[in-house]
Amino acid sequence: DLEREEPDPDRRLDLARVGQLTARQRRGAELLLTLAGPGPARRWERPVPLDALLRAAVAHTVPQGRRERRVELLVAGEAQVVGPAAADLVHLVAELVDNAVTFSPPTAAVAVTGGRDGAGWLIEVGDRGLGMTDEELAWANQRLAGGQRADPADLAAGDRLGLVVAGRLAARHGIGVRLTRSAAGGVTAAVRLPAALLSGPAAAPVQAR
Repeated sequence: DLEREEPDPDRRLDLARVGQLTARQRRGAELLLTLAGPGPARRWERPVPLDALLRAAVAHTVPQGRRERRVELLVAGEAQVVGPAAADLVHLVAELVDNAVTFSPPTAAVAVTGGRDGAGWLIEVGDRGLGMTDEELAWANQRLAGGQRADPADLAAGDRLGLVVAGRLAARHGIGVRLTRSAAGGVTAAVRLPAALLSGPAAAPVQAR
């Protein structure tokens, strides 16, 4: 609200940076909680629109001033995600978007798309970055399969630790995540939401706790 109502463009940018820093700090705290415990750090009670969750994921990763030209978001159709899975889905997609932005040239866009996939929903995060070797793809997809305890090598992975966290979050809700090479170069992350995570329209605005 402060950012929207502030008439000074420089102050609006400063407020946007504060919001971005706060979001990244929260992501860092949730990353540690994901590695340490079984439950989400926060949750919603009611279903949440999928497009709102994807916008939140993008906002958590890309600075305000560069968001429009770095990440292209396109959702075909409407869907609602059940409240208990909403926060984890934001964190999961944010980790994938952050990975795509980090390993792409500064001028290259990252595409986030969503659409129906049978009874479920398919979200794809595609970049035109450096790509990954066969060994890197195998390592990443093994971690994205989720469920296993992180070993010291995982915790020391640094720039790949987000993939370990994404795998944990996906396993928690039965979400399928897999990386493949894209035809345009770079990597595409496919996130498949099962029908059990989708719901009808929310009856009232969501409340976080």
